[in-house]
Amino acid sequence: MNNVVNISDNERLVALFGLAAAQKNSQSLACPSDEQLAELIDNQLDHKQRTIMLSHLNQCNDCYQLWLETSTLLLEEKDLIELVTLESVRATGS
Repeated sequence: MNNVVNISDNERLVALFGLAAAQKNSQSLACPSDEQLAELIDNQLDHKQRTIMLSHLNQCNDCYQLWLETSTLLLEEKDLIELVTLESVRATGS
């Protein structure tokens, strides 16, 4: 598994501060599809698409929470895979 999930602390802070500043029901764009959210998490969006998506996350608490939970789970899974791999290497003495 070679997918890199890279969510910077800056992106999390930008989205969190945006949520705090935005009005509760102010959504300028429709919520992204699951596929679009996955593309954001997998760093597959171009700069413009990424900016639009992050802007939406700043305004939509539901999408922000889904993005944060999904990203966190993927990072935890990645860390677990790396730990198991490291333990396997240690066990085989390689």
